[in-house]
Amino acid sequence: MQLRTVWLFGTLTTLGLAMPLPGQADGLIECNNCASPEQVALASGPGLTVVVDFEQATVHGFEVTQATGEAGGQAVPVQIPPSIEAAFLRNVAAVMDAEQAERDAERLRQPPPEKKE
Repeated sequence: MQLRTVWLFGTLTTLGLAMPLPGQADGLIECNNCASPEQVALASGPGLTVVVDFEQATVHGFEVTQATGEAGGQAVPVQIPPSIEAAFLRNVAAVMDAEQAERDAERLRQPPPEKKE
């Protein structure tokens, strides 16, 4: 979805500028209804990885300590600053509102059903 793509770009920029962690996010991954955000983060390679789940409205941060494919890699949870989490939740709500508005507009564009006599 285009709205999510725009949001992801904005989030990556915000995380890179606002998170009080060294460096910028090495990975930003969308994983909806993600069973294991840690495993998804491990697959991204070493460094800071943020996993966003729009369907469950959650955001997870991990510091991946070893490169992809190396035995014993770890995805150590890091706290997402409350201001970043709040911004994420506002964006999730905005995307949901925009998607609902789009569905409503499409429904209104449909011709009314024919009346049967």
